Amino acid sequence: MHVRGVRPGRSRDLLDMFGLCLSGLCLVHCIALPLVLIVLPAMAIFGHGAHHHGLHLALALVLVPIAFAALLPGYWRHRRAAVLAGGALGVTAILLGALQEAQFGETAATALTITGSVCLIYAHSINLMAGRTS
Repeated sequence: MHVRGVRPGRSRDLLDMFGLCLSGLCLVHCIALPLVLIVLPAMAIFGHGAHHHGLHLALALVLVPIAFAALLPGYWRHRRAAVLAGGALGVTAILLGALQEAQFGETAATALTITGSVCLIYAHSINLMAGRTS
């Protein structure tokens, strides 16, 4: 069914753009927060760790379904392996960082989350470009 004024595939583009934005925000959070902690050490005193862990879990619960909803239909349409690989690596890294932070430590969890965010940004970008050319 075609909705007047909305071209076919537009909702997939919106999901990819939303995924790009969320992954970008996650990346900015992971890079900026350590810098903020250097400048404002009082934040560490007020329970930064528990809040940070909860935020990783919340972001993972939002990012993962969006990644699947946007990347899988795009991959099925254009068959670009980079989309599937980037999405799988990104989702895996973000979930590991969010769910295993206590085991790996905060630094490793942050590195995993940054890596996952970059992978998802890459996958969503390729998916958007491939969707527009196919």
